[in-house]
Amino acid sequence: MSKVMDLVAPYTSSRLLILMYHRFMHDNDEGYVTTQSVFRDQVEFIKRYFTVVALEEYLQLGESEKRKIRNPIALTVDDGYRNFYRHAFPVLKDSSVPATVYVPVNFIEHGQWMWQDKNKYILRNSSRPRITLEWNGLSHVFPVDTFEHLMDSLDKAYELCMEIPLEERSIFSQALAEAAGVTLPEKPVPEFEPLSWEEVREMEGSGIHFGSHTMNHEILTQVDCSVARIELSDSKRCLEERLGHEIYGFCYPNGSYSAEIVAAVEECGYRYAVTTEGGFNIDPLSLAGLSRETPPLTGRYRSMLMHCCLKPLGHHLMSRMRKVFNN
Repeated sequence: MSKVMDLVAPYTSSRLLILMYHRFMHDNDEGYVTTQSVFRDQVEFIKRYFTVVALEEYLQLGESEKRKIRNPIALTVDDGYRNFYRHAFPVLKDSSVPATVYVPVNFIEHGQWMWQDKNKYILRNSSRPRITLEWNGLSHVFPVDTFEHLMDSLDKAYELCMEIPLEERSIFSQALAEAAGVTLPEKPVPEFEPLSWEEVREMEGSGIHFGSHTMNHEILTQVDCSVARIELSDSKRCLEERLGHEIYGFCYPNGSYSAEIVAAVEECGYRYAVTTEGGFNIDPLSLAGLSRETPPLTGRYRSMLMHCCLKPLGHHLMSRMRKVFNN
């Protein structure tokens, strides 16, 4: 690994790698998210070959200070699920590794379902191979008989919800539940439970930073500019009131942003924003569009090498080539 990193260095001077996680689970649970033991293996790999930094602290350093840090890496987690507190935070605390968690404020504030998770629960728990939903005068079919069909149906439900206002999405999910023959629990099941403010404050004392992920996980490029600004400004203000200090970071829901959204992020007082676009971050950093890589679902050496070195290098080189050809 060290030899590979040395080969990469000439192309990625002062590079910063940011990893992007979402949900975690116990080793005995079933699913397609990171298990606790895999996460522990990944943290051990990261600590061996990288210098782990808290993103908020790293970004405040000058360029000369950044260059002194060998292979800097920052860990980030989207959405603020309680399974981070249960399964990932103990690993980070034991290893003295910092991370940044981006939360949709109303998810924490009200302790209810995030709107997209309702549809995940419904489609995954239906005993019917195909679900037909009559919605807004149209018939929509959601096949769930195979994993590939389920993934496609999840995407379809997500896209349909993005076409309607936030307050109508619960009506959509209830209609989908009835069509699927599924009873949707009033409160989120453990897999989709949010953090509590008490847990957030506890983790802040152990190296975990927090940033905004809007108020309601709205996809900002899909809503009116006035709604986007409220999502940005209110989430920052509410987090600062709850935690008692300034909030620096923002995470674009779904990684979706535009020039107008970037301008709004900056005007609302955020110092940086992270995307879902892969690659290394090279000085001078594009603070309103920091790149992040998704780690593998395994802690094996080769997989981590690919996702933490070769894959971001490929993204970096492709980005540079696009800039050359576009000019």
